[in-house]
Amino acid sequence: MNRTKRMTRTILLLIGTALLAGQTFATEVTDVRFSDQGDQLRFVLTTDGDPGEPTVFTTDQPPRIVLEMNDTSLSVPSGTTPVGIGAVQSYMAVSAGNRMRLMIDLSRSVAYELSTQGDSVILNVDSGVSSSQSMAAAAVSAASTSGASNRVENIDFRRGPDGQSRVIVDMSRPGVDISVDERAGQLRINLFGASLAENQMQRLDVADFATPVQLITPEPRGDGVRLALDIGGPYTHLAYQAERQLIIEVARPEAQVEVARELEFFQEREYTGRRVTLNFQDIAVRSVLQLIADISELNIVVSDSVTGNLTLRLANVPWDQALDIILETRNLDMRESGNVRWVAPTAEIAAREAQILQARAQLQEL
Repeated sequence: MNRTKRMTRTILLLIGTALLAGQTFATEVTDVRFSDQGDQLRFVLTTDGDPGEPTVFTTDQPPRIVLEMNDTSLSVPSGTTPVGIGAVQSYMAVSAGNRMRLMIDLSRSVAYELSTQGDSVILNVDSGVSSSQSMAAAAVSAASTSGASNRVENIDFRRGPDGQSRVIVDMSRPGVDISVDERAGQLRINLFGASLAENQMQRLDVADFATPVQLITPEPRGDGVRLALDIGGPYTHLAYQAERQLIIEVARPEAQVEVARELEFFQEREYTGRRVTLNFQDIAVRSVLQLIADISELNIVVSDSVTGNLTLRLANVPWDQALDIILETRNLDMRESGNVRWVAPTAEIAAREAQILQARAQLQEL
């Protein structure tokens, strides 16, 4: 009895293996290629029969377009093919179960269009415009059903309470799709699927308002409108929509708070120290500095590299002026930190200052 069961299992296993080995797919992709059409990249998948109804879906993280064909096999080698044109970085065709997938990796989300022609599947991917174009296409389509596209009806300019520029664009209906192109000295706002009223085709000179924006130039661009804002100097910008209004605010960047230096250069000033008389022959510089520290009751730190002697005769001069004369005579310099003064050769202090500035720059970068 057990022998009969074992034979039955063996026969069923052989039959299942034969069925799997003989499994065939309705369609086979025999070629995958792409071509640059200027503003679009065209991906063409050639099949050996009716490609059926392919589907396409997208992902945002990472940005990717995936074309999927059910009951389809792949006869071309799998692997990543670099592209590097516009937003399209690379693509890869793979087989997964009974499906074939074409995965297109992007640097940002873009618009696409899928169609079939005979035994070919064609996927056109926008290569030069951001994902807002796909939304703009939807806006244009919706506008066509209502019989009118979104229209720029008025462009107004106002000065904000903090001196910022405020450009207010009145649209014929809410929800215009835009992209912002920031450049040196100019900000370009592209309005997709929009038109420009004839009475708005004029430049606005707003330099007299004393704000960052100097000139506003509206112009038609293909199936949209571009607003070019000429800006003087550095700027920051913010664009947002409220009902039928598009507001672009341009402001000066906030002034960076200057970090107080820990060691400051000895500044020229009016001498107010108690007057002293110094008359020495060939005295060590360190000894003179110690004497001035005692007279002025200052905390003076003298570098070990301060050496040498000097001869001086100063009669009835302020001690702070005498200190300046000694430093200049021996090519020394001084820095102040709180109530402590550091005296060292000029080259040594310059090297120390360079180290401080470098460390400060590295900290700011981090």
